[in-house]
Amino acid sequence: MSDTNVIPEFEFELGLRKDYRYPAAVLYDEAFGSKLSIITKNREKRIKLIYNSIKPELCFAAYHDNELVGIAGFYENGKSFLSNGSYKSLKRNLGFFRSLIAIAVNLFFIRVPQKKEFVMEGISVHPLYRGKGIGSKLLDKIFRHAQQQGCTRIRLDVIDTNQGAKKLYYKKGFEAEEVVSFPFLDKLFGFKYATTMVKRIQAI
Repeated sequence: MSDTNVIPEFEFELGLRKDYRYPAAVLYDEAFGSKLSIITKNREKRIKLIYNSIKPELCFAAYHDNELVGIAGFYENGKSFLSNGSYKSLKRNLGFFRSLIAIAVNLFFIRVPQKKEFVMEGISVHPLYRGKGIGSKLLDKIFRHAQQQGCTRIRLDVIDTNQGAKKLYYKKGFEAEEVVSFPFLDKLFGFKYATTMVKRIQAI
């Protein structure tokens, strides 16, 4: 008889393993598809867009039995885990008008790290593996990595509809620094405000 209380073992690695770009795109769409639906409501197009935008080295990934179960993207050296691709790529996948929308949406959420600041892009955990500490462990990996880069604070943005993530960030020591509301664009974006959260750390 199997023991349903046994906690599965997870492996955490810097960067995506080879051939895991598509599972990563699916995982990210599950977490942030509602935010990206303004660009296109077609799930396969969103996944393809995310797939083409991924920079595999700019994330921490969690695996269980060679299945990708969690991912945390970040910014580093002027690049991000989701680069949004080139305009030509956006136009090819979305068409002229929606590619312009994609660029406009990106401008609302552009994150430029300040001196000694590490910027996160978001965490996604597979629905079947939530509540098992994966998100918390991914954050720990981010904290250590940021310290090694000489950073003294970590910044991220979380939208109002993602209360589960916000609760985790508070638990891990983040504090709300600023709230940006979208009083005229909430119906377009699907959320009303985004909270900038910051965690102060000690560089090593």
